Amino acid sequence: MKKLITTTLIVILLTGLMTAYADDETRPKWRHKGGFFRGGAGGFELMILKLDVPALNEQLKNIGVPALDDMMILTGGGGWAFLGKGIRVGGYGFGGFNSKSAKPGEIQKEVTLSVGLGGMLVEKVFHPFNNSELYIGTGFGGGGMSIDIVQWSGPKSWKEIWDGFSIDSLNTAHSYFDYDISLSNAFFYVLPTIGFRYNVFRWFAIGINVNYLYCWNDKWKHKDKIVTGVPEIDLSNISYRLNFYFGG
Repeated sequence: MKKLITTTLIVILLTGLMTAYADDETRPKWRHKGGFFRGGAGGFELMILKLDVPALNEQLKNIGVPALDDMMILTGGGGWAFLGKGIRVGGYGFGGFNSKSAKPGEIQKEVTLSVGLGGMLVEKVFHPFNNSELYIGTGFGGGGMSIDIVQWSGPKSWKEIWDGFSIDSLNTAHSYFDYDISLSNAFFYVLPTIGFRYNVFRWFAIGINVNYLYCWNDKWKHKDKIVTGVPEIDLSNISYRLNFYFGG
């Protein structure tokens, strides 16, 4: 998933920048105000996703681990190109995680929820003022999330690691209670959005978006085997994006 998102972002960014700096004759001629992108752009984004997963937090409470934060920060980026008449298309990708750990007794525990998503976007752009734009649109695509559950009792130090290999008989002093499991889930989504972007320079702009992520989850799996009885863990929620785009 991480390699796919990284490759997608590189392709999108290069495509956006090449489009942005294409010859003026290839750019749509319906825009006349200056100070905003005319051909295309690409850049980097931060997504803040509100996280509401009570079923997962209840399980964390049962094993002595604090609840996950109610916000997850995902990093990524994207790019787009204008087709004309204020319509543009492109794509993007994001990834992030939320992790909590605790040691309620003698055994250390850690649970991490990781999320990655990528897809395409279609937006309608309006230019009521110079140097700025308003836009509405939607994104759609797929992604995945995983829950990594780890617990361990040792070893904790360099000496303990080697001491565990220096004996030739069973010794309860070196009996560890290690546990490591990863659950995975794929999903499809749509991401309606409304945003505002301001060109600080002709070639650089800062924007903000308000979105709502609608998800349709697949079955949870462990090592490609379906896990039954999993309660609803849904990422559908409001999100915000801060973006830094370069183009022309």
